[in-house]
Amino acid sequence: MEILLIIIVILFCVFCAYSNGRSARKYSRGIHNRSREKGKVSYFYRVPYTRGQVAGMLCQKNEKDRLDYEFDEEKMELCLSNKYHEQEDAVNLLAQGTANKSRMTKGKWFDIEIEEREGYSILKVTEQGFLTPRTASEVFGLMNAFFVEKLGAVPYEA
Repeated sequence: MEILLIIIVILFCVFCAYSNGRSARKYSRGIHNRSREKGKVSYFYRVPYTRGQVAGMLCQKNEKDRLDYEFDEEKMELCLSNKYHEQEDAVNLLAQGTANKSRMTKGKWFDIEIEEREGYSILKVTEQGFLTPRTASEVFGLMNAFFVEKLGAVPYEA
């Protein structure tokens, strides 16, 4: 009986990983838009907006956004988290006695750089650290979809 339960759990994990990868491939349109620099992963997108327009759009949250996020316009930092794991994380932190709202526990933080060009901009999203809390567990699989839907971005070859 235990073996059957273990097999079911493994199959569920494989299915979740496959569906996240499928979503990432769907929105990337076959373009490899990520690179690794100094041990950190960066994602690149082409957006039809200026830096100010992108910042303004990120300041306007929408309930339909694929990921939960916090955006610091002054520092050009973005924290992405999986909205479906957020409540579970709060319960776990409370149980550990660390239920503060620190940046390290909310999600995955990224630096945003925007290089304006004639008629479009290149958006570079670089992870800040290596630790990934549970709320960010599916962020990488949903990032392309988030930026495509939120900013009309097109993945840009890295």
